[in-house]
Amino acid sequence: KKLGKGKIIAFGELLRHLNTTKKNAKIAGVEKFLDISKVSVFDLDLKCKEKTVDQILCAPPNTSFELTEKKLQAIYEQMFYQADYVLTKKGTVGTIGGKRELLLSAAEKHNFVLRWEKTLFQGKLPLQVMLFERK
Repeated sequence: KKLGKGKIIAFGELLRHLNTTKKNAKIAGVEKFLDISKVSVFDLDLKCKEKTVDQILCAPPNTSFELTEKKLQAIYEQMFYQADYVLTKKGTVGTIGGKRELLLSAAEKHNFVLRWEKTLFQGKLPLQVMLFERK
């Protein structure tokens, strides 16, 4: 199949995730379309111009010993704040994992609504896949 002229931009804070992304892109044959940067979700507006991104796909963190629900809510809200800035008018945000209720709350606060949702399993671990779009 012939691939389109799109561009894939991969951001992350952990080098091991970025290296895995690069390996997977090579296997998929899309490495030449990939631009990888070690960037935080808090800095998307520095790497992308306003209203230039069509879709954001991410695996937001979940609660842990170090990440309380309050900290998680702040991360999710920042993610949707940044998405609101960089996404085009019809842009979407896709998530896999994360805390459903907190994601819905953060999305609503930044004028995004849930368009589609499905539960997938990684072994016995359920992962919530959600697609958000602008109101």
